Amino acid sequence: MSMKSSYNSYYRYQLQALDDLLPETFERRKKKALHNNKDHFFFDISGFELTNEQLQMFLKMYLKPEDLVFLAPQKSALAAALSAHQAVYYYVQSESDFTQVTALKPGEKLNLIFNPVTSKNMKALVKIFIAAKDHNIYWRFLPYNPALPKSLTLSEINSYDMKFPVLPGLEIYNSHAPAHYELQPQPSSPYSIRWKLTVPNSNPKISVIIPTYNNGLFLSNVIWHLAQQDFPKEQYEVIIADDGSTDNSCEIIEELFSKMTDKFNITYIHWPKFHPKRGEQKFFRSGLARNLGSRYSSGEYLLFLDSDMLVPKNFITTALSSLQNYGVIQFQRFHIHQEISKSNPSYETVKVSSDTYIEEKHYWSSLFYCNDWQQLPQYWKYTCTYALGLKKKDFLDIGMFKKYYISYGFEDTDLGYEAHKRNLKFQLVKLPLLHLTAYDQMQYKNSFSKRVKLLKVTAELFYLQHIDKEIFNLLGDYLKMQKPFKSAIRDLFS
Repeated sequence: MSMKSSYNSYYRYQLQALDDLLPETFERRKKKALHNNKDHFFFDISGFELTNEQLQMFLKMYLKPEDLVFLAPQKSALAAALSAHQAVYYYVQSESDFTQVTALKPGEKLNLIFNPVTSKNMKALVKIFIAAKDHNIYWRFLPYNPALPKSLTLSEINSYDMKFPVLPGLEIYNSHAPAHYELQPQPSSPYSIRWKLTVPNSNPKISVIIPTYNNGLFLSNVIWHLAQQDFPKEQYEVIIADDGSTDNSCEIIEELFSKMTDKFNITYIHWPKFHPKRGEQKFFRSGLARNLGSRYSSGEYLLFLDSDMLVPKNFITTALSSLQNYGVIQFQRFHIHQEISKSNPSYETVKVSSDTYIEEKHYWSSLFYCNDWQQLPQYWKYTCTYALGLKKKDFLDIGMFKKYYISYGFEDTDLGYEAHKRNLKFQLVKLPLLHLTAYDQMQYKNSFSKRVKLLKVTAELFYLQHIDKEIFNLLGDYLKMQKPFKSAIRDLFS
């Protein structure tokens, strides 16, 4: 199935050297963009000096009406040469930048990206934004930078009683992401399909996508339960997106299921944690692994399932029935006590009443026992990929999982928020799923303080992506105390 989305989403084409202007470079970037479900480019020329002739030749060849060109305002000559093209957007970081840009074509409506980085920038640009009603103005913020004096904090942004429009389809840039991280698996990446089993005459309606990392024992149990479904084997598939496991998960599961007489559709993709050119890739890639798995899916519907979730035999049947009427579905989840989980039990042998518990009961019970998910306050906040289903088309239109979530937390909440913005209907399916519990498999090792530390990072990205006061108020505990003490003292006297 085509991965192309009907929703505008942009691939950042940053021009940093003359080689970036070459046709072969563009063709390579184009392949990467299409591979990552990006329909359009935004050409970022804000940090590179080009002559008018070079730039005009490049854009004449490659710029489409839906594309964007971002120029720094100090490049007045280039901006003047391009200002007739409506796809041109100008970075504005200060009052002088705004004056310089608007002087290019007095009286004409311009496309502006306000990009404040300090408190002073922010105050000046807010005044301009309120007054400049005759321009198309969008906002783009970077994460807080403790090394920059008076770097803009989220609390300062939120303190303004106004809405900050963001450009749809333009993903927030995480300036803290190391340059060598491969944030989107490319065709040249070292991932591969290790093995695949296919049922004759297969035509999957639904694809179950499971990300995993060094969880072979539990994963084999999860897959075994999926193989026992009361649904026609040729009408569903399981895709395992292995995020660089080193525990022989691939071999364990291949040996187990290659001997089964009652085969079902299953694909095992392995994405190593080492890139031959970029080096080590040891960061949180669960969302990216799910994106990778979705590329190889055939079903009209996607079911994201964690590698430690046991499901009953009617899981697929129930999910598909719910997805006929709802845009986003999610199941009840009960954690099996860790001592019982160590025995790797089957779904049928676990007693929900005595062998399980609800993690963060004060929070998740609100969802698991509600009458109507959408009637809960900020209902989208419960979106979680332990067992989440939606149409593949909607997943692509949303833009898949955003690539800049490089540590635990909120990549799935962001997906739910995007679904909420598109008015998709949410349903909680009251079919208990059972979570095999192993604290050493968690990125935060069941440590509350480690979990909070990780969530502070991703909560910032979630807020900056949408600039919504509702998000800030909901996640205030993660966002308010952002400025380190040393930075606060420095800014006080600077």
